[in-house]
Amino acid sequence: MPKNSVDVITMWDVIEHLLEPQKYIELAKDILRPDGLLCITTGDIGSLNARLRRENWRMIHPPTHLHYFSRDTLRLLLEKNGFTVEHE
Repeated sequence: MPKNSVDVITMWDVIEHLLEPQKYIELAKDILRPDGLLCITTGDIGSLNARLRRENWRMIHPPTHLHYFSRDTLRLLLEKNGFTVEHE
């Protein structure tokens, strides 16, 4: 896909399934237009529900969920790749 060719990329409950999420975030940055949007949803391993339920949290799905993100870790991944988080 050409650089700067896409307005919006959505990753609805996808990032936790990717073997190398960093590579997909890099690709998204590359193909998005400078004012483009990357929209991501994923479970929050740092949420109260996740912390209380621990291994019984509904989003614990090994081996299909390869990665678990908190708001902070997802923000770090995005900011490391030049994104600005506008909404959590």
